[in-house]
Amino acid sequence: MTLAEKLKELKGNGVSPLTKDRNKLETLDIIDDTLTIEACDLVTKNDNSGDTFCVVLFKERPDGFYFGGTVLTDLVVTLYQLCEANTREPLYLPEPVKVTANRVKSKNGRTYVNFDVNA
Repeated sequence: MTLAEKLKELKGNGVSPLTKDRNKLETLDIIDDTLTIEACDLVTKNDNSGDTFCVVLFKERPDGFYFGGTVLTDLVVTLYQLCEANTREPLYLPEPVKVTANRVKSKNGRTYVNFDVNA
């Protein structure tokens, strides 16, 4: 394998193994849908910020992955805690967790995506 091929492979898989051979889902692909989280991963940016975000796989969108913002990342952190899982590895959920993505306006008028957990 050439150096360029190795670099391309690392760039493509550098975020999370869950992204491999999948397409990035946009918010419009999941908004107002009830979806089942089947796997998730926590990723820390390699820049100086050290910010963490999540990568999520939904059962209903097997060919895609979704990068979560603050709300979904907080939910994923809680899933890791409840499952007592190692945050350095992807988490494949032992049972389905259904969520619904919807747009919400904050008090200051900004729109963000909220995720309601469905019992």
